[in-house]
Amino acid sequence: MADRDPWVMGWGYLLVGRGGQSMLELSIFGSLMLLLLGLIVNYGLQADYNQAAGMRALRGAAAITRLLDTDGNPIGRGTFVTLADRQIPDPLHPLAVGGPVTVTDSASILGDHLLDTSVSNRTELPRLFLTVQGQRVNCQHDANRYGPGCLISGLRVERNVLRQKDDPMDDEDEGVVAKYREIYGGPSVLDCYDPRDPDEDGITVGEEIRADWPDLCFPAPADTTVETHIIVIDQCEGEIMDFIPCVAQSRQLVDEEVCGISCRRGQPAESDVDCTALCQKLMNPPNQTDPVYDPDRGGPWYAANYTETDSSNNTYDFPALTVLFTGTRGYGLQPSAVEVSEQDLSLDTATRPNPGGQIQNRREIGLWHDTVTRNMQHRRFVEGANSLVEHTNRLEFPVVRYPRCANSAIDCGGEFSNTVFWTTPSD
Repeated sequence: MADRDPWVMGWGYLLVGRGGQSMLELSIFGSLMLLLLGLIVNYGLQADYNQAAGMRALRGAAAITRLLDTDGNPIGRGTFVTLADRQIPDPLHPLAVGGPVTVTDSASILGDHLLDTSVSNRTELPRLFLTVQGQRVNCQHDANRYGPGCLISGLRVERNVLRQKDDPMDDEDEGVVAKYREIYGGPSVLDCYDPRDPDEDGITVGEEIRADWPDLCFPAPADTTVETHIIVIDQCEGEIMDFIPCVAQSRQLVDEEVCGISCRRGQPAESDVDCTALCQKLMNPPNQTDPVYDPDRGGPWYAANYTETDSSNNTYDFPALTVLFTGTRGYGLQPSAVEVSEQDLSLDTATRPNPGGQIQNRREIGLWHDTVTRNMQHRRFVEGANSLVEHTNRLEFPVVRYPRCANSAIDCGGEFSNTVFWTTPSD
């Protein structure tokens, strides 16, 4: 060792040290590069799936305009929602196996022929078209009569509504009908005997409505200047509805102060509408003086038998809504639950059975199986009645398999399934 040049030996040690440092840097920065590559793949797949969902929603909304009812009338309006679960690699997982990711998008459409018209038949009611894993979800109403999808509003007929006009001879004075329009929205209230705005042929608005809805507008009241029948398109009559909007609407129906506050908020500065006087008018019960629902007159049944729980805050308890929304705060597709039933993933392993023996390679198969469970809750559509039909239906979506490791050193497979349960509480 003494005959070796110290200078050469120094460079040798130096080169060995630099080699070790290079290996260390390669292991660190290589891992970071692989992580960055995994993040890029993860982001790219999410962007691709989201773009595909958006295009699918647009195509689905456009297809609504081609749907016809049994009489050949175009439906022409609705909201299309697509929802699918996709497996996206997780760069932080040793084998890049990620959990299910929900990809969703929506689009709404309204046909040109409906822009300046009110609803003239049941198939024109607002509805939701939902697809999960490419499979259409319907709310089990009579598809031949009401069309596919899920109704997000329904019809209610209120009969023998007192007009309560300040001037009985003034056709522009709508009386209590104006309060209906204030609470439910102008286009959502149809007065079967509206005397206003005759066209060049002398046909009034009421006559046009009676032509569209003969089964709902007749028989006529004894004196249509004193009483009328009203058709209400109500968000709380649909197959899919939410608790909070229905409570807010019910408070306007039974409390003059709440009605007045909402009325004044919606009026422009130059408006001459007297919201206090308007909200004092009595709609069909339940109303601010009578909490009892009258099935012959057909008022808002969901506000029946209300009790005021806090007068200082105008807070009420509505028993029908409490029962209706037991266990949920909104009908429709509920939050999903993911259950990882099996996940056993491992790399290939090398073993030496005995000292000096031949090394044997063993491949361990990794399996994963995730189950996504969703609940679809909806009201059974029953016109003009506080009636919920007990309805339970189980729908299993097709299994989607993901061959993740084909033609590689790791052999892993798996399956990904969706199950949705439809449940509806009963009376």
